[in-house]
Amino acid sequence: MDNDFQEFHRPIDERIVQLLLSLIPEGWWSIKLDIIRDDQTAGENGLSLSISSDEGYKEIVMPTNEMYQAVAEHLELFVSLGKPWRKLGYRVFFDEEIENWRFTIDYDY
Repeated sequence: MDNDFQEFHRPIDERIVQLLLSLIPEGWWSIKLDIIRDDQTAGENGLSLSISSDEGYKEIVMPTNEMYQAVAEHLELFVSLGKPWRKLGYRVFFDEEIENWRFTIDYDY
């Protein structure tokens, strides 16, 4: 994707990551947010969000209204630029080498 495009969604991505980090249970070293856009089965905005651990932890972590709003903004931006995604996945993890949190994002169009 073009760098100018990334400049638009980068602040939204960073806000979503910060929201995830504010929800991460103590002891978790990573957290995942999976988003599915499906107007038929999801809520009023067509978005279904689920938060989980890829480390096998079973605690239930619920997305906040603020997270739904940020994800809706993200989708709105992609729709306006002609690149609406169907699924979006964030993985936030602690990188011991740099002693800081990092994140990856997977898109499914």
